[in-house]
Amino acid sequence: MPVKITNNASGVLASSITTASTSITLTTGQGSLFPSIAPGDFFFATLVDSSNNYEIVKVTARSADVITVIRAQDNTAARAFIGGDRFELRPVAATFFALLQDAEDYSDTALNTHIADPTAAHAASAVSFTPAGNLSATNVQAALAELDTEKLPATATVTGASGITATGALGAGTTLTPTAGYNGHGVRTISTSGPSGGSDGDIWYQV
Repeated sequence: MPVKITNNASGVLASSITTASTSITLTTGQGSLFPSIAPGDFFFATLVDSSNNYEIVKVTARSADVITVIRAQDNTAARAFIGGDRFELRPVAATFFALLQDAEDYSDTALNTHIADPTAAHAASAVSFTPAGNLSATNVQAALAELDTEKLPATATVTGASGITATGALGAGTTLTPTAGYNGHGVRTISTSGPSGGSDGDIWYQV
C-alpha cells in the first residue's frame, strides 16, 4: 500500500463536517490538486480551521472533489470543521513513517524473490565482479573459472632463472628446474617426488 505525495496541494471545504464524517467535499475543481488514489494507495492530509486547530486524516479514496478519509491520524483528535476551512497535503510524521515502511517492504520483496529463485537470480554468474589484478572477469563465476585456468597444477614443472623461490608446500610430483648456471654446475632439479622408496613431500636434489 504505497503512500502518495505531491507538491502544494491545498483546498478548502465546500461544506461542514462533524467529528464522525468520513467524506469531505472540497470546492469545485480543487480535488484534482491532490494525488489520484488507486486501490490500496493513500495519503495523509491536514484539516485546519481559522484558529489553526488541526486534525490529520488518512485519505483512502478520491472521486473528483469528494475525499474519503479515516479520521484522527498521527496522534490528532477528530474535530468539527466548517465550509472554508483548509484541507492541505502537508509533510507530517505519518507520511515519513509510511515512506520508510514502503522502502522496507520493497527491499524485503526484492530479497525474498531473489532467494526464492532456484536458478539465475543468485547464481555466481549473476553476481558482479570488479576486474582486479590479472583477472578480467566481470562476474564471480567467470572470475573463478579464470583463476582455475591460471592455478599451478598439483604436478607441474616450473623452469626459469636460478633465482626461483618456492614459498609454501609443493604438491607431489612438482619439479622446479633452474636454468644453466646454478652455482656454475649446469641444470639442477629439485623434486618433491623422489626415487623409489622416497615419500611425497621429501625434497630431492638431483644433479
